[in-house]
Amino acid sequence: SPVRELIRDRQTGLLVPFENTNALAKTLLEALSKPSHMLNIRNNARELIKTKYDLKISLKQQLQLVDSMRS
Repeated sequence: SPVRELIRDRQTGLLVPFENTNALAKTLLEALSKPSHMLNIRNNARELIKTKYDLKISLKQQLQLVDSMRS
């Protein structure tokens, strides 16, 4: 799933099973009770986006792909 490609549970975000309201509530309470842990997760997520999804890097990779297809 696209979400799992971007979010690594408890590393770059928090994932819960779809339509599981109990798991969602439990995860939200945990997140609210551990702000320092959430800060680490937020920092990890930001770093992932900056390094893997930076616009300049993504555009360069796309141009390389297009160039390779023309060859």
